[in-house]
Amino acid sequence: MLKEEVLCESLSGLEVPLLTVTDPSVDNKRKKCILVNGRIHPGESCSSFMAKGLLEYLCGESEEAAYLRRHVIFKII
Repeated sequence: MLKEEVLCESLSGLEVPLLTVTDPSVDNKRKKCILVNGRIHPGESCSSFMAKGLLEYLCGESEEAAYLRRHVIFKII
């Protein structure tokens, strides 16, 4: 359901994580992909809270979240 990998390194040498949220039991060839960027610039701390809330929702137990995981691949940077 949640996969974490390193996308790249920043100019300062920090690892930039790439999180993937989807239902792996459903064929990915039929799914749409949504890319979400959170906190691209240093002053954008608000987007950290948005990304955290989105991850908590997508990984949650609700029927809506399960539906989204079955039909969409979410890539969160």
